[in-house]
Amino acid sequence: PLAMGADDDLLLLASDLGYGFIARLGDLQTRNRAGKAALNVGKGGKMLPVSRVVDTSPQRIAVVSNAGRLLVFAADELPQMTRGKGVKLAALKGDEQERLVGAVTLGMDQALTLHAGNRHLTLKPEDLAAYAGVRGRRGKTLPRGFQRVSGIRAAG
Repeated sequence: PLAMGADDDLLLLASDLGYGFIARLGDLQTRNRAGKAALNVGKGGKMLPVSRVVDTSPQRIAVVSNAGRLLVFAADELPQMTRGKGVKLAALKGDEQERLVGAVTLGMDQALTLHAGNRHLTLKPEDLAAYAGVRGRRGKTLPRGFQRVSGIRAAG
């Protein structure tokens, strides 16, 4: 079988509807050929790219919405589950069809790169403090020109 990592490796699973959780890679394996659903994304939702969690204690999770809002919170605020919908990562406005465009784990000394069209913005660890908050909140608005985020990734 193809190995993607050790059974104890942790992954962040999230949907664009604003829910997610941390799962062990070993819990996601199945004997069934058809597989099994790990993340219940809900009607009209889709799964975001998976992010590896190195260690939950010194890690942060950054989530960004298509409305240009960024929220950074401690990874230990997120439960470890085997499957399900997860918990609310960030508050989204339902009437405006706001969705998450990215969710990524960051070390305390890692920067975050945001992509908006052909432009990108790298926020240093000290810059991310301005976007820190409690899981499930709305997050803070990004600077002008970077409010139509198409993707995020850990940098450095």
